[in-house]
Amino acid sequence: ASLGMGCNVSAAHPYVRDAPAERRLPAKIVLVPTVLTVDAQDLAADWQMPLTEVGIEQARRTGRLLRAMSGPQQQLLVYCSPYRRCQQALAEILDTLGVKDEGSCIVCEDVRLREQDFGSAQRPSSDRCSQFFYRFPSGESAADVHDRTLAWLEHFDHEMEQGGLGDKDTTILICTHGLTSRVLLMSWFKWSIEQFEASKNPENGQLLIMERDDRPVSPSQATSPTPP
Repeated sequence: ASLGMGCNVSAAHPYVRDAPAERRLPAKIVLVPTVLTVDAQDLAADWQMPLTEVGIEQARRTGRLLRAMSGPQQQLLVYCSPYRRCQQALAEILDTLGVKDEGSCIVCEDVRLREQDFGSAQRPSSDRCSQFFYRFPSGESAADVHDRTLAWLEHFDHEMEQGGLGDKDTTILICTHGLTSRVLLMSWFKWSIEQFEASKNPENGQLLIMERDDRPVSPSQATSPTPP
């Protein structure tokens, strides 16, 4: 399938190898959260809800920021939620980046990066209600989202161990949702429940950037970023 940008879309990771290889870390990992930006009258199912014009412009702005950061010729490996608004945002980002050929961009759709399922009700406003543990009726809690994204992270880490995430100049773009981005950061940086509860979802199109640091670091020097 194609996003219309000449980018190859695959359900399975294209870099899987049969034999172990040298651990290979990408140059950057960029999280791009896409929040629900739709007209109030739109009664489509959540996963089919499109971006508004405002959301489209925000995605184009994100593409401009990415191009200014890494240049138009960067090698991209993209993981994307299957939700329509994420697919639309990604298409706008890649178009703004000027990505035209399949050799410079591979897109992998993964259902584990989808939005939290809010079920049939909104979370009560009481401070006694946990942002992490509260499960929406017929929906998910943030803890549920954490569990399924943790399964994706295990796959992602395995690919790095196998040397299968492109080369050292590759930028990995993860186009997902606000809370999903937040629980990914929680897993990556070992936030406590209290740290998660004190954090907020990132804004629509906000770039969350992790860059490879090739300087040697001793265990005593290693630190994890704290939540915003």
